[in-house]
Amino acid sequence: MIQSEFGGIAPESEHSYNIRMWSRASAFVYRRSLVSIFQSSTSQKNALSTVPQGFLYTNPNKQHFFEKDQPLAVVIGWLLSKKSYLTKYEELYHQRGIPTLTISPSVNHIFSQSVVEKTAHSILQTIESRPGSPVIIHAFSVGAYIYAHILRILESENGRALYPTAYDSICAQVFDSPVDVEGIPLGVAQAISNNPLIQNSIINSLKVLLNNPLIYGKFKGVSNVFYANRNKAPSLWLMGTKDALVPVQVCQKVMGLWQENGIKVKGVYFDGSVHVSHLRNHHVEYKNALDLLLDECLGESGIRPSVENVVNL
Repeated sequence: MIQSEFGGIAPESEHSYNIRMWSRASAFVYRRSLVSIFQSSTSQKNALSTVPQGFLYTNPNKQHFFEKDQPLAVVIGWLLSKKSYLTKYEELYHQRGIPTLTISPSVNHIFSQSVVEKTAHSILQTIESRPGSPVIIHAFSVGAYIYAHILRILESENGRALYPTAYDSICAQVFDSPVDVEGIPLGVAQAISNNPLIQNSIINSLKVLLNNPLIYGKFKGVSNVFYANRNKAPSLWLMGTKDALVPVQVCQKVMGLWQENGIKVKGVYFDGSVHVSHLRNHHVEYKNALDLLLDECLGESGIRPSVENVVNL
């Protein structure tokens, strides 16, 4: 409600209501996201000095970060994902002698365009600095949104000029539980809190926000870039039949569009598995599917090292 010029209380406009509701939710979300940002930046003590801020680089071979032709897996975690959880996925690459560059997205990666674009540019700068080195993108949940920003940059004239080799360096695209715009409210709520009351408050506030055509249009514009992906690298989609955030039908729609664009697509459906829980519940099947893709896209550069040579930094 607002004070009218006649001294009474005038009805609050829909725009003012949207701003007030979003401000209330975002203030809480922002406070929680600071924890993730702090953890990401302070985890760099064992990483190389060339690693972008907010990322963690791990090389099982302890070779130089920019060694020519050395594969690199870029692991983009789910919202507020913990390092201890992402380590299990990094190990899938370390067992093959492949270094990983990992980031755990904060809430700011969803709601701050400057933050997500800075992250996308950091990834592209890393890829561009290693010409001739094959890169695997392994994105979880909201990580697909960050990857969509990478694609949008690469498909722009300025992006092609800044990163002329990055596009072709991406040799595989892996998506575990990729979330579209409609999954944002529930996804953010579940990442922030286990309290049903807080979750409902966040969900309702974000639904109000996304009802704004301008805001929804910005998110959907990025989503459409992902739908219309032009990168011909083969892709692997890892989905759960009980994932409340990611309906299988939505993934199948995108997969169909990619196939029409000439992208090789393989979908793996894990029965009864929920959001980003497929490796924990179906470890052998998950690893086998990833290994088949890596064998295809890396060839000799993906030869498995002996176990003795795999040493964590």
